[in-house]
Amino acid sequence: SKRKEIARRLERMARDLGDDPLEVGAVKLDGDLAGVLVRKISDFNPNRMQVFPIALVKRGTEWAAAPVPASFENSGIGYAATLRKRLKALEDWMLREQVLDLAKLRDQSADRMRRSIEKSLPVATLRTLDSRQTADRFLNACESRNLPEIHGLLGGLGASQPSNWPLRIKAAESAVAAGQAVTSPWRQLVSKDVLRVIVLHEEDTKSAMVSIACLDPAGSRRSSSRPRISLIHLELSKSKDGLWRVDPPQYLLLGTDNPNDESDDDLDADLFDAFPAKISKLYPASPQATADDARRAVIAALQNGGLASLIPLIRLDGEPATARESCVRAARLWWHLREPS
Repeated sequence: SKRKEIARRLERMARDLGDDPLEVGAVKLDGDLAGVLVRKISDFNPNRMQVFPIALVKRGTEWAAAPVPASFENSGIGYAATLRKRLKALEDWMLREQVLDLAKLRDQSADRMRRSIEKSLPVATLRTLDSRQTADRFLNACESRNLPEIHGLLGGLGASQPSNWPLRIKAAESAVAAGQAVTSPWRQLVSKDVLRVIVLHEEDTKSAMVSIACLDPAGSRRSSSRPRISLIHLELSKSKDGLWRVDPPQYLLLGTDNPNDESDDDLDADLFDAFPAKISKLYPASPQATADDARRAVIAALQNGGLASLIPLIRLDGEPATARESCVRAARLWWHLREPS
């Protein structure tokens, strides 16, 4: 029964450790006994930081961890009175230092986060960006899954962080960690399969909004049978220290469905109609000299490239509604041939 109890504790510790980086903290030596603090570090979320006190026993020339955290219990080293005093002193030290070290780590989390972000996005660079450049950089960071930069553009470099900062951290981390398995609505921002382009940008002194048209060849969770163009509206605000930041809508933070997946095509017709022309600027047309050349180019794009490689081979210079339908049909065809399953 004791072995089972220890196994359960170790399994729980393994879950708590997760995949975050670990580092050795304070160490207290007492002859062939020791207490060591192992720190679980998160550069962005102080709530994920933990400190694990580990008891160690030296046998011969090698050290081994005791089976119960913060305790020499079941380590088989005896119960002599003098030894018990040494064990209790180390155990008390581990429990006390665990609390103090965790508080210190969390106090230092803001500086740690800023240093991590500035490796990808120096604050001096962010200060030079206008709202449109900030939005473009955010989209690029999402597609490349550059988490430190995403956090920086969500407000991590400001003198004061947004009130919902922990929610922003959690949402972005979950989306990036999910990889190709990410679901809507973050899929529209981070998946390399999705075509996305800014179709509207409005700005005043302290705030801005961008509308992003997204074409996901996999379709939406609500209607997976046919791809469609959907919209993501992102608001941006300028902090008192002059830095633009992206303020995601609530559905992105909570991971619920994007209400714009079912946007009224008539109401947002101008935004939808802007998609073909804007996407053609990103991926300019490359007409081929002969029909046979075009056929080979299309086959190569379907066989080897992403959906973006097919766009230059589609005629998108006609009526916007017709061009939109061409994009949707191309996405549907590409997905039929390239769907992971």
